[in-house]
Parts: sequence; structure tokens; C-alpha cells
Amino acid sequence: MGNATGKRPVYIGAFLPSSSLPSHSTLVETLQVAVDHVNNLTGILDDFELRLRWNWTETEPGRGLLIMNEFVREGPPVLMAWGPHYSKVAVILNEVMPRYDIVQVSTASSSSLKDRSRYPLTLQAGGDENHLNPARVEFVKRMGWKRVAIIFEDNQYFRKNIEHLAVLLTESDVTILTMESVKEAENSDEQLNNLKRHDARVIFIGFYAESATTLFCKIYRADLFGSKYVWLLPGWFQDEWWKDNADVSCTHDELQTALNFYIGFNWDFGLKDLSLMDLNGIKLYPEQLEDVSKLEFSAPRAYDCLLTIALALNSSIRDLQKLIPPRRLDDFNYGDTEMADVFWNHSYRTKFVGATGPVEFTEDFGRKGGNIFIVQLKGNNVVKLATLHPNGQYTTVANTSIEWRGSRQPVDGVSETKQFLSISYWHQSVMFILAGCGVMTAFIFLSLNIYFRKERAIKISSPQINNLIVCGCLLLYSSVFVSGMNTTGMNETEFIILCYTNVLLTCVGISLSFGSLLIKTYRIFAIFKIAVAKFKKIDLPDRKLMFFILILVLLDFLLVTLRSVIGQAFVHNVHLDTKLIDPIEEIYIIPVFRQCEYHYGNVFTGALYSLKGIMFVFGIFLAWETREVTIKGINDSKYIALSILIVGVTIALTIPALQVLSNDIDLQFSVYSSAVIFANTTVLCMVFVPKLRLFKTHRNTLQTSMWVKTTRTTSAESFPPSRSRLTDLQTTLDKEISILKELVTVYRRSSDNSSKPADC
Repeated sequence: MGNATGKRPVYIGAFLPSSSLPSHSTLVETLQVAVDHVNNLTGILDDFELRLRWNWTETEPGRGLLIMNEFVREGPPVLMAWGPHYSKVAVILNEVMPRYDIVQVSTASSSSLKDRSRYPLTLQAGGDENHLNPARVEFVKRMGWKRVAIIFEDNQYFRKNIEHLAVLLTESDVTILTMESVKEAENSDEQLNNLKRHDARVIFIGFYAESATTLFCKIYRADLFGSKYVWLLPGWFQDEWWKDNADVSCTHDELQTALNFYIGFNWDFGLKDLSLMDLNGIKLYPEQLEDVSKLEFSAPRAYDCLLTIALALNSSIRDLQKLIPPRRLDDFNYGDTEMADVFWNHSYRTKFVGATGPVEFTEDFGRKGGNIFIVQLKGNNVVKLATLHPNGQYTTVANTSIEWRGSRQPVDGVSETKQFLSISYWHQSVMFILAGCGVMTAFIFLSLNIYFRKERAIKISSPQINNLIVCGCLLLYSSVFVSGMNTTGMNETEFIILCYTNVLLTCVGISLSFGSLLIKTYRIFAIFKIAVAKFKKIDLPDRKLMFFILILVLLDFLLVTLRSVIGQAFVHNVHLDTKLIDPIEEIYIIPVFRQCEYHYGNVFTGALYSLKGIMFVFGIFLAWETREVTIKGINDSKYIALSILIVGVTIALTIPALQVLSNDIDLQFSVYSSAVIFANTTVLCMVFVPKLRLFKTHRNTLQTSMWVKTTRTTSAESFPPSRSRLTDLQTTLDKEISILKELVTVYRRSSDNSSKPADC
């Protein structure tokens, strides 16, 4: 069959999207322009006239199947097919059309169409939606967002794309708060509530324009827009696309209010200089270039898609002649697999420079990706912000910047940052200085005790045991420094070692200091309550008393060792109430401090408390029993009683205070340190200050006695003693008589007690 020009007609089919959408209403004219250009160019299908059979699918797969059936049963056969434009139609229709050996060149961008087992004759000429995902991820990273949410239309197209996007986001360490699929945008209330519940701020949307309009009306009603939210949409919607759907309850202004400042992503398919168009050496005429320059929105892609079909048919003519029998284009019939194979082989090998730029296909039969541009809706205008090139280069558009609803870039949600607490410098400094003064005081007492150890006033008070008291106090002072250390940079092992060190310093310090006082009091008790009362010899030298102190220290080491082996300490992070530090960025700080806890911790803590409790109770008993012993130089009972009173009151006040202040490590450290320093220093002073005073008094007495002796030998020869010298001598004698009287009194009391008959 021929025509008036002598050319033989060949037909291609076109599955157009929807006649009701303004953005698609011009596609028929666009395709016809492309057909006319091909028919008028020399060198493309010179012996043939390209004709178009088309119909509207109305974006419904079922409607597309009816059109295909119409093409097959009625009219001339179509050699190849343009479209479908919508992926939800293509994934159904393109799986059926290979049965009739029809090659499809589609502008649908679903990655599912790359499945050769289902779509062996589908070539994607309009771009792949998955190619936009790297740009989406790159934009999120550049904005510094680490949390996003996704809501998408539950169909094969968006489901596959969102799965790919989720993988890229996860690989980039971006957390997906929630992924919500929606069957119908009208019934998306539950999914939007889930976005609210997850406090999603940066949200990807995967919807077609019509469904997106319905969804954003829901978003407007749910108040999910404003300065806190960022919506990331497909960028291939037409201008003012939200005005095309008249079946929504929101006005255009309400929709634009919800949509304003959204971010979109689209393929940068466009040739700035149309004179560069080259159909394999064939140039368009000037008037044709003018026609191309008038194409808008998706029309250039539709135009290039049809040129791909025309060039594939043109290059197939020679190979068709090699078939047996040789065939022409107009010899095609449905079921001719050989001709279909020729058309397919030439289709995916087609290369040219079209209205959208270089057109070339990859090994998976999709269009080779080009630049991706990022756009933003500002008012009624979609403004280009940046471009992501295939090599990963990200370039921004000059004199253009992103605008936000608020004064600053939205954050991806409430940011909660753990802040490991450390003792403040002020509290640490004060306590360390006071503890340092205590250490200096202890060393002064220790030095004096060692230096004057042979003096009678010091010697009779067991200077070696006094040294142990000082050593115990030094260990307790050291616990202040250990507990006040900055632990923020320590790992768990180091922190646990520090905990054990602090416990050991405290326990051993108490055993040495208080245990030494205790054992000294026991010796006084043994002398005056056993030896004097019962006329028994008591052998309690210092070495035996120190052995008892050693036993107390060994018990401490044993309990701490068992606690470390059996208890197996671990670090417990205590989280305090969050604090808002930046209302604009919504940054919250979670104060955290670390504590050492143990398995069977109550058992070991009870054992330690019991051991120390027994010591204190025994100390109180000894202090009471020796309360009447008042011989200076050997009696510490009243000082032990005062020490126990001070330590007991301090503990009674400190432990509840530490519990109340458990969430404030500064005050907790200060209270603990103050208690240790106060009790420790007081005990030291009570032990050593009376000794030093007695030592000073004894030395003065000794000097007076020596002077008296010397005076007696020279008085007869030189001069008689003066009245003042006689007075000093009398005072000294009175003191010695007083000591002897005290010894006699104690002895009589002991004798009276032993002579009384026993009670029945």
C-alpha cells in the first residue's frame, strides 16, 4: 500500500497517559511534530512514511490492555510502541506486549522494567527513577541530616525506588525513622499520624502528582508543614501540578501553603543549544528547531523517545534485507520474532543528540544517566538550586540559595546528646586544696611523732601505732583525690580499676586509723580492767597490737578481692533529666554519670559495713569501760569516744545527703569529701594535739627538775634559793603527788570490786 508521495506507510503505536491532565494534553501534538520532522528529513526512512496510532490509557493498566488489544485486532500492525508514560501502566502492559513481538520504547522510569525475564522488549528512554536517589542522599548529607522518614504510594514503581533509596540512605549512616506505604492517598491518616509519632521532620514522598495533591491536602489538615518540616518530592511534576486535581477539599492556596519550599529532584534532560541536535549526521531544519524550542515540561523527552523509534527503524532496514526471506518494514506482522529481534537490537544501540541532550543506552537497557538537578518551590516558581553530575561533583547555581520557612535550616528532629558529667573545676579545686592541707597536717604529725619517738610523753603512747593512724588518715585523704578525678576520658576497664582503688583506700584507711585507736584503747582496758583488777600480768607489746591491725587490713583486701572475682564489677550509666540547651536547633543534653555496680553487690557491701560496724561498736564499748582511766600519757579513751561521736554523726548526716544528691555529682563529691576531710582531720588532731601538749608540759617539768637538782648542790656555797624558785619546785612536786594519788585510787577501786561477793 502506498500514498500520493510514493512512500510506503509504517505505523507505530502510542500509549498516551491522560487526556484530563493539562500537562499531558499536548503530547499528541508533540508526537505528531516529531513524526512530521522525521517524514520531512532526508536520510531517515526515505522510502517510508511514519504514521501514528494512539489512544489515552487514562493512567490505568486495564485501559492500556484494551488499547493494545485494539492495535492487535484492528487496523495496520504497529512495528514498535511509544510509551506507556506511567510506570504503573508500563509494568503491566509491557509484560504482555512481547507476546506479539512489539518493541516498546517507554518514558516510564520504573527500575522494574529492567527485568529482562519479564520485559525482554522494553527500552527505557525517559530516565530511571533510581538514578535520582544518589542526588537525594547527597542533598541529605550536605544538609547534615541524619534522620529521615519515607511515605510512598504502594505500587511497584515507587516500592522498588524506595527500597533502593533506603539502601543508599543506610549505607550513608542516615537513619530511616519510619517507612509508610499508602494504598490510597485519601486514606493516609494513620500513616501521617505515624510520621508525627516518630517526630519525622525530613520526609521523602513517592507519589504521582494526582495522589500527591490529595496527600498534601491531608498534610495541611494535619498541620505537618511549617518551619520544622522539609518535604522531598519527585521533581518531574509539571509547574503548578497541585492545581490539576479538582477532587480535593483544599483550596489551591492551602495546598501551596503546605507545599511551599519543598525540594524536588529531576533529570537534567535538556539541551541549551538546540543547534547541537544531531541525528547521526542529520541536522534539523531551522523551522524544525523552532518547533522543538516551543516544547515544554516533559514534551522534549516524548519527542526524543519517538526519534529513538524512528532511528532504530531506519537503521534496521539493511539488516531486514539479510533475513530469509528479505523483508521491508511494512512486511511486519505480529508474531514475526525475527523482525522484532532486528528492531530490538537496533533500538538499544541507537545514539544521537536530541532535544534532551545526548541519548544513549546502558547495558541494562536504560537511558544513560546525565546530570540531576535539585529544585525548590518558591511561591509559584520552581527554582533550580544545584546539579549533581555523574562523576559525583555537586555544583550550586550562582545567585540562588535555599529558602526555609523559618529563620534557619530545619533540623532533622530533636537532638539528644549524651554528656558524661565530670566534677566541676571549682568543687574539685576547693576539695583538693583542703585535702592537701590535711595531708600536710598528717605529715607534720608523722614527722614529729618519729622525731620525738624516744621522748617519754610520746614513747608511752605507742608511736609506732600512732604512725599507723597517720598512714590510715593519708589513705582516706587519698580517696578524696581518687573520687574527684576526671573520668570522662576513661574506658570501662580504667573506670572499674578506679572504683576498686577508691574502695580499697577507704576500707584500709579506716582499718589503719580507727583500728589503731581501737587497739590502743584495748591495751588500756586490759591493763586496768584485767591486770590491775585481777593482779594478772598482761603482755601486749606493740607488735601484737600491730598484728591485729594487720588482720583487719587483710580482711579488707580479702573482701575487695572476692568482690572483684565473684562480684564482677560493671559500669552503669545513670541518665539524668534532659536539658534543653538550644531551643532553635532543638538540642537536648542528657547528663550521664557512671557508677560501678557489682553482682551480689548487696552481699559484699553488707560484709564491709558489718566489719566496720563491729569495729565502731567495740570502740564504743572500750571507750565506756575505760572512761574512769584519767592517767595522762596512756589514756585515749575520751578521744576515741569523741572520735566515734564525730564519725558517727558525720556518717549519719552524710549518707542521707549523698542519696538526696545522687543526681548532682558536684555536690555529692563535695559532701563526701567534706565529711572525709572533717572527720579525718578532727581525729588526727584529737590524737596528736594532746600528745604534743603533754610532751611540752613534760619537757618543761623535766627542765625544772634538773634545775632544782643543780641548785641544791650549789645553794649552800653560793646563795639561798629565791621565793619564786621554791614555788616552781612545789608545783612540780604537787603534780607528781597527784599522779601517785590517781594510781592509789584506781588500785583501791579495783580491790573493792574484787572483794565483793558474786551475785546469785
